[in-house]
Amino acid sequence: MLRGVGPAIAKLDAIGTDRVCDAVCDGTPLKTIAASAKVSIGALLHWIEADPDRSARVDTARRLTAKMWDEKAEEVLRDKTIDIARSRELAHHYRWRSSKISPSYGDRVQQQALDKHGNPADQSPQVVIYQWAEPKPEEPK
Repeated sequence: MLRGVGPAIAKLDAIGTDRVCDAVCDGTPLKTIAASAKVSIGALLHWIEADPDRSARVDTARRLTAKMWDEKAEEVLRDKTIDIARSRELAHHYRWRSSKISPSYGDRVQQQALDKHGNPADQSPQVVIYQWAEPKPEEPK
């Protein structure tokens, strides 16, 4: 167990999972949540991971937060009071933030096998696995 985690766990238990999840859904960073509870970020992460139900609930809250940042990007792009360059930069940042919180908001990557000429390969790449074998002792002559 981490040193000093016992008192931190008591503080976080007093705050409760609901309040932590609400803060996460509001977009509050975990570092800020830990600071407001007067515990370390490590203690907060330990507390979250210590209970599978709590961990699942915080994970769900983070995924919802990713959606919030994506919607905030849409809002800023539609806001006519912000100049175009700034709104695009903000939207890009919000979408980047979404992708870091939940990979489903990231850029899609597609891989395709190509032959030696750069054309799509008809077959899956072939994988050869070598196994190390000790050399056989030489027979006496």
